[in-house]
Amino acid sequence: MKSRERVLRAFGKLPGKPDRVPLQFDLCRKLTDHFGKTLGMEPDYALSYYEDLTYRISANTIRTRLGSDCVVVGGTVARDFRAERVSEDVTKNEFGMWMRPTSLYVEVVKCPLEEASSPEDVAAYDFPDPYAAGRFEAAQRDIERFGKDFFVIGDVELSLFELAWHLTGMEKYLMALAMDESWIDALNDRVEEWTTGLALSLVSRGVDAIWLGEDLGTQLSMLISPDMWRTNSSPATPA
Repeated sequence: MKSRERVLRAFGKLPGKPDRVPLQFDLCRKLTDHFGKTLGMEPDYALSYYEDLTYRISANTIRTRLGSDCVVVGGTVARDFRAERVSEDVTKNEFGMWMRPTSLYVEVVKCPLEEASSPEDVAAYDFPDPYAAGRFEAAQRDIERFGKDFFVIGDVELSLFELAWHLTGMEKYLMALAMDESWIDALNDRVEEWTTGLALSLVSRGVDAIWLGEDLGTQLSMLISPDMWRTNSSPATPA
């Protein structure tokens, strides 16, 4: 049984049961390089618009060789984008976030909208174009390469909440939610527009599923109340 059929049967999209439980996993940079060397395969890295997502959407040849039934694709930086070096260990990404690598993640050390205080400030921010030239070249290539045999997941993580607070800083964003500041809806709408653009672009290219994801809680509770989440993630009610 091919991997794609196995996953579709597990989801009930095809009749019958899969021959085994389908597998999907991700590899960090260290493991990708290790298994690439072990298997004699050069890792194929697709640079994501947000650095930590790069390893989710890369090295699908190695991933499938190790037994995954799924491949993961997503948007990369625009074709003509080049990261700006701010200091020895800090670069500015496509969103204008200043990024510094750590031993495990890449952290945001300066946010482009940390001084925003009005809807006009949000409107003036130069959001990346979700449809920019080159953003889906790597995804298209892997969909064509793996799509007949493997289940293809389109990754649009940092979907809403997490991308929004990465643009402003977490404390500022949470305080603005609590105080119902005027610019919050404007920011959330622009983040939603970006994420929707990525998702629709991946769907149009033939992915089987969309991966929406972000960190919404601690080990003990949500970061914001369920009521606040429902209020700020729901479509606006027409006047």
